[in-house]
Amino acid sequence: MRREGTLATGVETPGPGAARGALVALLAGLALAHVARAAAAWIPGSRLWALDGLRFLPSAAWILWIAAAVSMLPPIARAALPWAESAGSWLVRRPLASSAACAFLAAALVLALPDRVHFTGDFLLREHALGSSGASPRELFPQAMPLDLALHDRLPRLLMRRLPIGPEGAGRAVGALDAAGLALVSAWLARALTAGGAAALTLAGAAFWTMALALMTGYDKAFSELCVVTLVVGGASVRLARTGRGAGSLAAGLAAGLLLHRLSVLLLPAAAVAAVASRRARRDGGRSPGPSTWIGLVLLVGAAAITLPRLLRLGAFDARVNFLLPEVRGPGGAVTAAFAGTRLGTS
Repeated sequence: MRREGTLATGVETPGPGAARGALVALLAGLALAHVARAAAAWIPGSRLWALDGLRFLPSAAWILWIAAAVSMLPPIARAALPWAESAGSWLVRRPLASSAACAFLAAALVLALPDRVHFTGDFLLREHALGSSGASPRELFPQAMPLDLALHDRLPRLLMRRLPIGPEGAGRAVGALDAAGLALVSAWLARALTAGGAAALTLAGAAFWTMALALMTGYDKAFSELCVVTLVVGGASVRLARTGRGAGSLAAGLAAGLLLHRLSVLLLPAAAVAAVASRRARRDGGRSPGPSTWIGLVLLVGAAAITLPRLLRLGAFDARVNFLLPEVRGPGGAVTAAFAGTRLGTS
């Protein structure tokens, strides 16, 4: 059954005005980002390093940029709309088949495009640690959380013992699992927050096709899983605030984040706002917490109990190693240090 403006699944259906406004905002955002990528390819320096990828690619890459620009033209977009509607509906109505297909294709994508630069963060440090049996991971990475060590040290070592692969291959295998997880969460968001059709395909695509994929091509560190966790927490927060549902998913996502990396504490304020906003939705719907909510809360409390002592100790580690550097303690403090030398990528 359908109520005015709401589907039985709890997904609100916007009116024509809201839908048109959302479409205009989406197209404006896509166009702005697309133009910025083209402009950044010609601007000297690396201040726009997140946008200037076309500068380092063969000239043929501009064909893809032009194709993407053409796809945003209204006549072309209208011609592609039936396909988008059909694909989005399949994504929502056939959850098992669509999720399996998306996960497989995502894993195949990152396996086919390995990281050849080994530049991101401490890529080489992690890779060399896997190839060494000397120092323990806890000594090499005192800041690593339990799930980080499990996924990026114990699991890769297990894969290397069972399969004919080295540290780089093991890191890529874990990254393929992360990409599959990202695809599964993107499809879940489409089903949880839309009623299907082109909106579902758009949401799933926006969630999946991000720079998070670059962290899943061999970078053996928890930031890749943290991207998936952030997507879970963000989607569950929106769903909880709108419909009063999804508290279990939100709590489980936060629990996984706390076990993965200390930066996940930055997700807690957004989750708290969503929990407060959900009170009205739960009151209007007459819902009470279900088993999934209690399971998620138990997981969250357990994760907090495990990680809180380490988080408190790591505060001093981050202050010493990452934040209170000599240049920050000098004249001018953090503001002067932020603009000093090549810190903004002026080279």
